[in-house]
Amino acid sequence: TCLLLQLEDITGRKTAEQRLTRSALHDSLTDLPNRAMLLDRTGRALARLARRPNDGLMAMLFCDLDGFKAVNDTHGHAAGDELLVEVARRLSQVMRPTDTVARLGGDEFVVLCENLPTTAEATRIAVRVEQAISRPVPWRGQPLTVTASVGIAYGSATVSAQELVRNADTAMYQAKTLGKNRHEVFDEDLRARSTSRVRVENDLRTALRTANVEVHYQPIVELPTRRVTGVEALARLRLPDGTLAMPAEFIPVAEDTGLIVELGAHVLRSACQQLAAWREHAPDLHLAVNLSARQAARADLCDVVQAALADAGLPAHALALELTESVLLESARSTLGKLGELRESGVQIGIDDFGTGYASLRYLRDLPVTFLKVDRSFVAGMTHNHHDAVIVQTVTRLAFDLGLGCIVEGVETEAQLGRILDTGAHAQGYLFGRPVPATDFERQMSWATP
Repeated sequence: TCLLLQLEDITGRKTAEQRLTRSALHDSLTDLPNRAMLLDRTGRALARLARRPNDGLMAMLFCDLDGFKAVNDTHGHAAGDELLVEVARRLSQVMRPTDTVARLGGDEFVVLCENLPTTAEATRIAVRVEQAISRPVPWRGQPLTVTASVGIAYGSATVSAQELVRNADTAMYQAKTLGKNRHEVFDEDLRARSTSRVRVENDLRTALRTANVEVHYQPIVELPTRRVTGVEALARLRLPDGTLAMPAEFIPVAEDTGLIVELGAHVLRSACQQLAAWREHAPDLHLAVNLSARQAARADLCDVVQAALADAGLPAHALALELTESVLLESARSTLGKLGELRESGVQIGIDDFGTGYASLRYLRDLPVTFLKVDRSFVAGMTHNHHDAVIVQTVTRLAFDLGLGCIVEGVETEAQLGRILDTGAHAQGYLFGRPVPATDFERQMSWATP
């Protein structure tokens, strides 16, 4: 009896150990291999490739679902989980038994293939993946539909498992950038861009840690008087060599990595403090700050904004938050609710780059916005393109008819100014001043101290 009990105890312990091992190496939702197992298998595959390079190509496909957030927001997380389970099943069905299908987390899946005869075969696999994922998934009588952006990277003797995943991920982001629902291959051009991206990310992390993120200010003027009524706060990154990086160089990286949240909070706090000092000389001066999609989606958005205002001693109406059309239109109901709450408190909410997205009149009626900002691309063509001039005039008139404010951005010449002078809008652009550090902005103002 004692021997049987001992055997049962040993068997139970082994079973428990096996369960723990499996849970450590498999995704709990889909039961696919997880990142740890994928990296282990990728390392082994790369070792085999190094020993037997003539056996065929090794490819990794990084798949990210397009439109998955909309499924979660519209139908709930239960529907999202069901969709992920079905995607995992379909991927397993269309792959060879020797291939590894893994889920890294969220809506990211990876396929590892060995012994491929040509690169064309990897492309054919990517197409199969895209087709399998794009088929609608039934959910309570209605279809759930997503597509896939796929990045392809090839293994070699000089690449580690982590690098191969990163390369495939980079190619996937390229597919996203080029329109989604497609595949792209990692090549030397993407490698250079990836290296640059890593450098920018490191520079941004260092700058945030060492307070080397600067805030520059560009005036917003009232027409036709050209009186400065506000400033837009814009981030600049001070690099290790002392040069300044422009937003186009680091904002996309900040958004991809999530650093945009910390960056945005820093700009908001710094700019509010600066505005409070300026309002001692210009009590009606207001501040405009850009808000990213990640910032807008955070549950603590209202708390962060209200804390920045309170710490600076500013009234809510002194602050305007600018979001692009796409951010507003793709926002979840909870995000729009938070923006509505901020608007009720007095904070102004504006649509930046208006006219470049796909907002309709219904959205202007329903979204919690208080002003529109006409995109600079229309202003640039206004003096030689009749259609651009009409668009600018129409948008400004529409804004005022709806009871909204309007800012025309990108005004660089007197000729452009002449076209909007009688619209009653506010304006912003190099004609009135470039974005400059706070000390330089002060020197340009009539209320600046000598």
